[in-house]
Amino acid sequence: MIMFREGEVDQRTALANQLVEEAKTKPVYALDSDLASSSGLNIFAKEHPEKFINCGIQEANMFGVAAAMAKEGFIPFVHTFSSFASRRALDQLYVSAIYNESAIKIISTDPGILNSANGGTHVSFEDIGIISSLPNVVIIDFTDPIMINKLIPHIIDDPRIYYLRMQRKTKEQIYERNQDFEVGKGIVLSLGNDVALICNSQLALKEGIKAKNILEKKGYSISLIDMFTVKPLDEELVLKMARRCKIVAIIENSSVRNGLGAIIADTLLMNRQYTELLKFGIPETLGEVGSYDYLIEKYGFDANNVVRVIEERLNLL
Repeated sequence: MIMFREGEVDQRTALANQLVEEAKTKPVYALDSDLASSSGLNIFAKEHPEKFINCGIQEANMFGVAAAMAKEGFIPFVHTFSSFASRRALDQLYVSAIYNESAIKIISTDPGILNSANGGTHVSFEDIGIISSLPNVVIIDFTDPIMINKLIPHIIDDPRIYYLRMQRKTKEQIYERNQDFEVGKGIVLSLGNDVALICNSQLALKEGIKAKNILEKKGYSISLIDMFTVKPLDEELVLKMARRCKIVAIIENSSVRNGLGAIIADTLLMNRQYTELLKFGIPETLGEVGSYDYLIEKYGFDANNVVRVIEERLNLL
């Protein structure tokens, strides 16, 4: 049975612990914007104080510092909330890092609705749209701590810029330690013929699992995909699902205008794969304060609404 369960550490601790180990033998540095206790990088700072830089509440400057460090052969991981990583520091990301081919690694915490407790100004629904439009940037949406532990060594060795979406405080995990992960390849959790549910992020995948279970009880055959790499998209898997299933439905913790669903829609269109497509995520709106359950239901990517809309569409086919 596909399900999340309580793990040993939350995502931020898994990341910090892995960076601590990698920094023992590699020129890994951590930079934060006065949020080390929030990001978990205070763990890294304690173990490697000479490799930790608190840049203060100057996110744009932090990106510039990291870009310069990368040009000198260091491997800098920078952290801030998603809203600041994608909007406030955008020009420095483009000019200092991308234009100069400086392979910084961006830890973008609590994207989508996940940072809603801090208010609308700290919420970023559009970060995937912004970052995916930039050249030579890989976008990962971590699903659980196991994935973080397995992917960080590869990310360190990869000479590309990474934008890493992460849900800081969740300990829940779905994968075992023997699970293999490959950047650019989605993970098929179940294989069916009626509907393909393609999800990114733990938040969205949990709704996908609920929707899958409900639909299967109703007699439908469901494919469930963890599309943890948003860019580069696993186009081969997307096209395979589109040919196999009657409906492709994307569930995401990001904007339906320019998030994972929009990227998949573009892929299908450019490959002349005219498939029934449904997108569940965040509409064009501003952020607001609210619980996860409240906001998921309000924006319509809760499992019950996903099931309702899918059944309505299936009845039309």
